[in-house]
Amino acid sequence: MKSFAWDKLATMSAVLIITAILTVIGNVTAGKAALGPSVAGIVVIYGIAVIALFVCHLPGFKKLPVVFWVCIIAVLFSAPFFPGSGFITRTTSAISFVQMGPPTLAYAGLALGKDLDLFKKLSWRIVVVSFAVFLGTFLLGAIFAQIGLKVEGII
Repeated sequence: MKSFAWDKLATMSAVLIITAILTVIGNVTAGKAALGPSVAGIVVIYGIAVIALFVCHLPGFKKLPVVFWVCIIAVLFSAPFFPGSGFITRTTSAISFVQMGPPTLAYAGLALGKDLDLFKKLSWRIVVVSFAVFLGTFLLGAIFAQIGLKVEGII
């Protein structure tokens, strides 16, 4: 039987700490919240992510990606029936989730750079897929923004 992947959990926790620090810096410099509430909010989010990492490496739970477990655990912890859900939602509301994007995407870029040979094997098809994803994301975001602004009477 394979042992629990403590080394992988430690590596991912370190990446999460770096992302958390960069998110707090972005949150404070963007003026979204003061340092104290930003740190408190990111500690809660970090805790949920570490719990999800732990669950993801348990036997029988490995088939689903860690993103799935983060979402499930976050929803359960913030659901009204969960004790302390009010604290969790209040605390994490100080974090602007837009500020979490750049450090996460930077790490994803570095991770992809590490597997440059794999990236080369994907050849030109990855460029087409990337453009389709970017275009779809931009167009859907613009459509939703247009609808939202119309509904609110702003435009």
